[in-house]
Order: sequence, then structure tokens, then C-alpha cells
Amino acid sequence: MTVVPLNKITKAGVPYERRPEIQALIVELVDLSPADLVHRCINYNDPVPMETLVYLLRHLKESIETSQFESVFKAFFKRVEVSLKKYFPDASLNMAPDIRQEVMDQLAEMIARDRNNGETTLDYYEVNFNAVFFTLRMDILRKIGPPKEGTSKKEGPSKEADILWEATPLIGDDNGEVLPHVDKRVRDICEPGASKLDDPSFRSRLYVAINDLPDNQRRAVGLLLKGIQVEAKDPNTPSISKILGCTDKTVRNRLHRAYAKLQQILLVEEEL
Repeated sequence: MTVVPLNKITKAGVPYERRPEIQALIVELVDLSPADLVHRCINYNDPVPMETLVYLLRHLKESIETSQFESVFKAFFKRVEVSLKKYFPDASLNMAPDIRQEVMDQLAEMIARDRNNGETTLDYYEVNFNAVFFTLRMDILRKIGPPKEGTSKKEGPSKEADILWEATPLIGDDNGEVLPHVDKRVRDICEPGASKLDDPSFRSRLYVAINDLPDNQRRAVGLLLKGIQVEAKDPNTPSISKILGCTDKTVRNRLHRAYAKLQQILLVEEEL
């Protein structure tokens, strides 16, 4: 069976592409019998990457029976729900069940629209599911509810809720597009743990760690992640030093201290 290519084009005019390992796995799976394909998708001991499941949900139509499609659909949303319960536990957020349900409803609606109308929004999810899923969670949290009253911004699971209120521009644009500069800048910050960026738990810890930086360091890192340069010779070009009202040397010193702190925090967490 031929693998359907992605249709979405970046603002620079470059076609989106799946990661090579995702593309290779899709090629492998679509050649399986429907029964074997379903068995592979519902094997939670050796989970199929979410990007691959998104492809299958988009393009499995005539080649699979309704009951088999439903099995893949349920496997996908079971994993989504498990993830959401970690990010939005009932004990830490008001309306946590409503937030989780809204995320799942929006994902289900996107899949339905895609299968019926051939839209391109889900192309983003095939490129980097974790990053776009992070953006979706943030968008819905901003619309539905803040942390529970009386819960400290610096305590327990509510830390992510705190960073979510400010982090949306760090991950994607208004259309949910994953900004290409983000992964590189985050990787620069969190080396040597960059290989774990695709782990949603690690990404969450990283953004929590950024949120816990001293305010002047956090603002400098946040502006850098938004693609703003430290300094700019053109007086009409925004820069971190102009926005924060300090010299470029001061900005670099703050970033240096922030990087050291983030590396220390993340390395300690990996040793636990």
C-alpha cells in the first residue's frame, strides 16, 4: 500500500516531512494484514509512536473493517487519556475532567474532519505529536480553567498549569504550527539531555524548570525561545536587550546562568 505524503507546507515553502523512523514504520505497518496491524497498534508493551497512529487513523478506510478501526481509535485515545491524567490530575486543577474531555473531543473532531474532508491540520501531529499536543493542552487550559484555588504555583503538578499560561508562543504559532527554531533552542538549553525531548514527561519537566528560574533569567530564556535575538544593530528590530532594558552582556550572563541551572536540575532528575 502506498504511504500518503504530507501536504502541509511551512511558511518558508518547505514541505513538512515525517521523521525517517516514523516513515519507515508506517511503510512496514500498512503492508500488514488488518488483523496484524490492529494487534500491533494495541500492543501497549511495545507502543507504536503516536505520529504513526495519527497516520493510520487518517488513512485507514477501505482497507480495514469498522470494528478494527475502532480498536485502533480506542488504543490511541486510551494513551491520550493516560497522558492527560498525568498533566491534569483531579487533585491539582479545577475542572480537570472537563479539560481532559475537551482535549480528547477536539482531537476526535480533527480526526473526523480529516477523514471526511482531507484537511491538513493533522500533518503537524505526524511531524511531532508531543509538541503540538502540548500546544493543544495549553490552548484548552487557557480557555477552561486555572489551577485550583489555594494551590501554590510552585507546588506539585500545578507547575505545568503555571507555565502553560505563558508558554503558548514558545511552541507554535496561532495555527498550531510547530516553530522550527524552538527545538534547536531548547536542545541548546537542555543538553546533554536533548535526546529525551520527544518524551512528553521530559519536555514538561524542562518547561517547569524554566518557569522556576529567577524572573530575569526566565524572561530572557522565554524571549530567546520565541525567536528574539539577544541584540540587534537595526534600531527597528526587537531584541532581548531592548525589551528587558539592559545590555547584551547582561542578557548573555543571565542566559549563561539559566543554562547552567537548567542543566543542573535536569541532570539531577535523570539520576533519581
